[in-house]
Amino acid sequence: MDPAVPHFYGYEECESYTVLDQNGNQIMQAGIAFDESVQITDTNVGLNSYNGSGSTDGGFNVKDMLALGSASAAPAPGSYAVAKQTWTLHSSGATVRVNCLDFEATDVTVTNITSTPTVACSRN
Repeated sequence: MDPAVPHFYGYEECESYTVLDQNGNQIMQAGIAFDESVQITDTNVGLNSYNGSGSTDGGFNVKDMLALGSASAAPAPGSYAVAKQTWTLHSSGATVRVNCLDFEATDVTVTNITSTPTVACSRN
C-alpha cells in the first residue's frame, strides 16, 4: 500500500447540484463561484461547522463531497450529525440553495429546503 495515500474509514458521497435561475431554468455557465456554510445543529460524534466554496463545472453543476468517518475508525452504529447547508453566490451573497444534511453511520440524506429555509433540520 502506498504510504502517501491517507486512510479513511467511513463513507464519502458526491452530490451534484443543478444551478437554476429565478425562473427555474438551468444556468448554462461554467465557473460561477459559490460559498458554502455548513452549520452543525445536532451530533453525537463531535463534528464542527465549516465553510467552503466551489464553482460550476463544465457540465454547469456544483459538486459537493459529503462524508462521515475518520482516519482511524468507521463511524460506530448510532453515530449521527445533522447540519443545515447554505449555498450562496460568491459575487452577491444571494442564497441559491439550502439543504438539511442528516449524516447517519452508513449514509447521508440530503433534503432541499430552499423554499422553506427557516425550517429546523432534524434527524430523519
